[in-house]
Amino acid sequence: MNDKELASFTIAVDDRGDYTNFIDCTAWGKTAETIANHFAKGKQIGVSGRLRQDRWEKDGQKRSKVGVVVENFTFCGKKED
Repeated sequence: MNDKELASFTIAVDDRGDYTNFIDCTAWGKTAETIANHFAKGKQIGVSGRLRQDRWEKDGQKRSKVGVVVENFTFCGKKED
């Protein structure tokens, strides 16, 4: 990618039960710049984009995780004064 700006963050998604999923997100370019300047821990955000699966090996075990490459987003919740 040629975009220089990068924003990496994790969102918590409550399944309305006893479990919360944590999703790693990555944004590039203007999207990253806007998120970095206006998003903070505890604020709500809606994201859409494409899934990306990272794979690696650690201590002889294969591991993987799925994250979102953010293409679109919206800030949710109440505006602060």
